[in-house]
Amino acid sequence: ADWAGQEKVYNETMAELLAKWEEMGKPTMIVGCTTCEQQFKAAAPGMKILNLWQIFAEHGLPNLKRHPQTVAVHDACTARHDTEVQEAVRKILEQANYKVDELKFSKEKTKCCGYGGLVFYGDKGMAETHVNERVKESPLPYVAYCSVCRDFFVRAQKPTYHILDVIWGKDTLEKANQKGANISEKEINRIKLKRDLLKKYWH
Repeated sequence: ADWAGQEKVYNETMAELLAKWEEMGKPTMIVGCTTCEQQFKAAAPGMKILNLWQIFAEHGLPNLKRHPQTVAVHDACTARHDTEVQEAVRKILEQANYKVDELKFSKEKTKCCGYGGLVFYGDKGMAETHVNERVKESPLPYVAYCSVCRDFFVRAQKPTYHILDVIWGKDTLEKANQKGANISEKEINRIKLKRDLLKKYWH
């Protein structure tokens, strides 16, 4: 809503989220999306936020079989100035015995995947140009920690893992080439996840 200029929708949605957070006693917010983290920091400066990648980097990875290799990391544009998150992702890869060959445009110089600001919906041709330029920067498979970036690259025939694939030992070539869910499938997945969490942890 924010990127689309839908200020009223954004304010209403964020107000609802923050009201629920306050009702719960303002717990620490754990996020796996740097855009969400950026939005919450702006809307509630007092909110304590932890990024999921920092938690794994600090506490270690599950003891699983993985497929270590040399990869290039694509930093999400909303993590451009978040050095802690950037380093956490690389620490996870190091713990998984991966080697990182840095892209020329990484960390604070990272490039947008073509989705940021909803470019894909405003100018699909421009978005595809961004994606195609980005995937040609290295012959190596990429690792992304934004699901949208990851899905855009795979759509452009670039083998790309999500960092969760590495964490949970799903880092196969088949997984790196697996097409992402569409917007409807993502919504269905969220509903299923919520139901599973409510049943398993809150009975």
